[in-house]
Amino acid sequence: MADDAPAADFAKAARQPGSPGFDFETAVSEFYDAYPDRIGSVYFVDVSTGNIPHPDPQVVEELIKLMKSDQGKETLRPIYAHCVAQKTSYCQTDDQGNSIVFIYTAEDRPRFFQGAVTTAQELQFIFDHETGHAIVPEAGSRDRLVAENAADAFALIRNLQRNGPDPVLAEQLMLFRTRHALYNTGGMINFSGPTVEKVDESQLRLAAAGVDPQQAISLAGAFAAHYTPNTGEAQHLFESFEKLHGKTPLGELTNVVLTTPFPDTFKWTSTVLKAILEKKIAAPEGLAEEFNEEAAKTLPPKIAERAAKLADYDFIGEVLRDKPMPKGTAPFLNGHPKA
Repeated sequence: MADDAPAADFAKAARQPGSPGFDFETAVSEFYDAYPDRIGSVYFVDVSTGNIPHPDPQVVEELIKLMKSDQGKETLRPIYAHCVAQKTSYCQTDDQGNSIVFIYTAEDRPRFFQGAVTTAQELQFIFDHETGHAIVPEAGSRDRLVAENAADAFALIRNLQRNGPDPVLAEQLMLFRTRHALYNTGGMINFSGPTVEKVDESQLRLAAAGVDPQQAISLAGAFAAHYTPNTGEAQHLFESFEKLHGKTPLGELTNVVLTTPFPDTFKWTSTVLKAILEKKIAAPEGLAEEFNEEAAKTLPPKIAERAAKLADYDFIGEVLRDKPMPKGTAPFLNGHPKA
């Protein structure tokens, strides 16, 4: 929000239409019902409407005053403005563990599940992901890779609690995060593919056992702690994906899949390549070369042949052994070193 915008905008009730099927106030109410101990420490703002729903009107007034204060002008209002400008969402946590979750709900927000998931499901996932940053300890880690893995795990588990096992949402999330990791020049910060895969594999078991809201917190942290790529693995993958950075033709993705000697690189590049061939996801935006129907017929057998050749080898230990870790900030973690 611009500095000269009326501070009262932060307090106005929602008057603009939200996305079909997703009610921001209902989502907030559900969160407080599930986590009543967080009513005094986690707060929500719909940045596309200015709505601040909370059961205590006095808290809303205090949040407005905070936004208007020098502290708000320095820290919170720039975040608000960024979310509005970028049509995105964010969780801000202070040193005392208080969090403000900024959610952009308007229909003009960018979609990242390619239409395979409804807008309502996608917004609920984003809401849960950002609240995960507020309440899951690992999702607040200084290790940003762990933090994003924990937030994704929490959002998937919360979806499981509401709707039962949902392999479509899990697969779409894994494909989205993996494709982003392959083609993103900014780092590996949001690569949660391994964690999402494990949560997906556990959905039926978790559903049968039953998971309460508090268990969702501990489970999300455990999944992230066990399956987030460590520093060496992330470095290795980032270097393996470097040929794909920028606006490289899709043909280069095929080349990496069919020539890489590394099983982990093959696993994630082939996962994205097969998803594109099967039209589960779109080709990365801005890339020039599209796969034709002939490629969809001829490439899968070649991918399967390559998988068989790599099955008997484990190059990862050799690659990582005695590999010096970068000093200071790590470029593959987008400037956020391991905590």
